[in-house]
Amino acid sequence: MATYAAAQTVKPGTYTGYAWRGESKGIALKDATGYIVCKITLDDKGIITAARMNVLTMHGANWVERSNPESMVTIDYSVQPMPATLGAPKANGASMFNILTTDKMGFWAAGVSEKGIGALCIVDAALRYQFEFKFPEKFNYATKFGDLKIGPSGAVPTTFTEDGIVKVKTWDDFKGKTILSASQWNHVITSYGVFKGLSDKSTVREFMERVGITFDKKGRPQPHAPLWGFHSNGGWDGNYKAIAAYLIGKDATKMTSLVDWSIERYRKGVNEKNFFGVDVVSGGTKTVQNSLDTISGATIRMSRESSAYQRALVDAGIIQEADVIKGHY
Repeated sequence: MATYAAAQTVKPGTYTGYAWRGESKGIALKDATGYIVCKITLDDKGIITAARMNVLTMHGANWVERSNPESMVTIDYSVQPMPATLGAPKANGASMFNILTTDKMGFWAAGVSEKGIGALCIVDAALRYQFEFKFPEKFNYATKFGDLKIGPSGAVPTTFTEDGIVKVKTWDDFKGKTILSASQWNHVITSYGVFKGLSDKSTVREFMERVGITFDKKGRPQPHAPLWGFHSNGGWDGNYKAIAAYLIGKDATKMTSLVDWSIERYRKGVNEKNFFGVDVVSGGTKTVQNSLDTISGATIRMSRESSAYQRALVDAGIIQEADVIKGHY
């Protein structure tokens, strides 16, 4: 594996690097259907004074920013949520929510109808399903969130959003589980962001209040147009802003990667061609992630983002292309 040597001089300016889908299979950047771009601005001492990271994917004939948080939501309170069906192919169930957004990672939405029917949806971090909760007019919002188990009458997994770290083979595997207890990785839902500090012991009212729903003196939710946002670290947009904030002020001649590749399980995931997660030996891993302590400010998997950052350093003349650890993409 390469060792890094800082350049003797740094030319101030803005530099750009890319990581892209399929590079390990020989696909060129110009032919890729998804890529990450990192831009950093350096002063004459190599200090990062500005940073930005973005992720784009091809949808049909158009490039779409997955990190664009702009969204629109409508809610049909007449719909009774029904679970998605598993198998090949997957089929979504019945959903109350019509959501237009570029990416649902970490998405939530909520609202209350004029008749007092409440609705909440949360896309979890591990299974990556859109779980929906429908609260009838006389619902007791003092109910513990942990009483709402995964299933057709509690936390209803209506919509598959994308492959998650946990692959769902049968919903029976999650019998008696909540979205918070379905996987250890779902801790991010209440470790960061809008739901920070809540738990299965919290009330449904507490969850609804966190997203902006208000209650009268009798504990009844007040009608509210749809609200929405991103929980945990804030979806792609929040994570990428966290990386940028982490980078500003760092010395790019010393910080030559977003990932500490000296960690054994990460190092063993890198092959002779400096691709990570392709030919993993015993004791290695395909995933660089630490959602508890974060890596370079982010809770997401970070090998691809690190590649884009390193290529910005190549653009700046700080490291060589041969030094780049090409992330799992």
